[in-house]
Amino acid sequence: MLSCYLKYHLFRQVRVFEARSEEEKEHVFNFRYRIYHEEYKMIEPGYDHQRKILKDELDTHKQIILTYTVTKQAISSTCRSHYFQQTACPREMDGKYGLPELSIPSQHTLALSERLAVDKNIRGKYLAMVQTVYIATRLIRDLSTYFSFASCAPSLLRHYSRLGYRPYTSKLLQFDDRLEIPIAVIPDLKFLKESGSPVYPLMKKYCDPALLKQYEHYRPDILKNYLTQDASLDDLASDAFLKRRKSFFYHLKRPTADFLIRNGFFLTLPENGVLYTEKEHQQCQFVVISGQLILSKRGHTLIQLHAGDIVGEFGTFHDNYCRCVTVKAISDAQLLVLPRGILRKLYCFDTQLYANFTESYLKSIALREKKLICKLISSQR
Repeated sequence: MLSCYLKYHLFRQVRVFEARSEEEKEHVFNFRYRIYHEEYKMIEPGYDHQRKILKDELDTHKQIILTYTVTKQAISSTCRSHYFQQTACPREMDGKYGLPELSIPSQHTLALSERLAVDKNIRGKYLAMVQTVYIATRLIRDLSTYFSFASCAPSLLRHYSRLGYRPYTSKLLQFDDRLEIPIAVIPDLKFLKESGSPVYPLMKKYCDPALLKQYEHYRPDILKNYLTQDASLDDLASDAFLKRRKSFFYHLKRPTADFLIRNGFFLTLPENGVLYTEKEHQQCQFVVISGQLILSKRGHTLIQLHAGDIVGEFGTFHDNYCRCVTVKAISDAQLLVLPRGILRKLYCFDTQLYANFTESYLKSIALREKKLICKLISSQR
């Protein structure tokens, strides 16, 4: 609990501005453009390449909080939160974000927080937390808004949980170039406290006790093992990934496999769902538990992935890694998500298990590359 209060009071000391004038907003939209388009190459509606800004319809609403911070006389981070009455919830958001699954009492104000962008030179330090504290203060204390929604890439889910966000629905948000998980801050004091979220002091002080009691035991394990972290090989419904001699999982020892499963979480990718695309930035790897996926580049299929195969592993070895292929499901697939940092954690836990992971990884990659080379040679004959 102490860490929650310490974070809250510490990050409140960093000055956050609200963009109210047209000049301020123009600078914020330009900063967004640099991050989303020039750096991340994300496909987003609202680009104005002539003015070099990223602006969408929500930016014209009156009920938004558009924030930014300044470092060395330049914008270093920004975020936007759109708040609205539940009865005025956009139909598109209601369906995409699966809001009915939360059973939110009527007449409550909701918020959609998005467009978080941080300068790459100070990314991963404290500004995301600063933005969260400021916006949460405005929403919870000033606007009595206790439900805030957002979405994030699978690789960022653990980071967002430290801010107080958690998955709540089995729905996934499929964009043109990426897949994201809907997440929310809700009046669940136990989760906020356990995650060390700076939102905890605000929610405890200002939220209606009856509402806190309603969500006191809200523990849906939507993403299997994300909250519990106690799964093992025995808990998996399918063991197909253990039977393919060429697969990554086939060569793993039981303790190594159990460690990876316990420290990852599971994601169900529907048929035709796109896991990630070329030029997308992600920093986690995925193991196929069941189903099939294809790797393609510029529309040409390179290879097919089966149960037990690993994909996206290079993203864990590089900062701000840019994907060079597109991964798409050709059938419903269950994936084990291995966040960045899991290898360091495995090394600290047991060096022999780390060696087993490395050996299995190298074998599977060698077999996959051999298969790809043979395919390329045969296609040129």
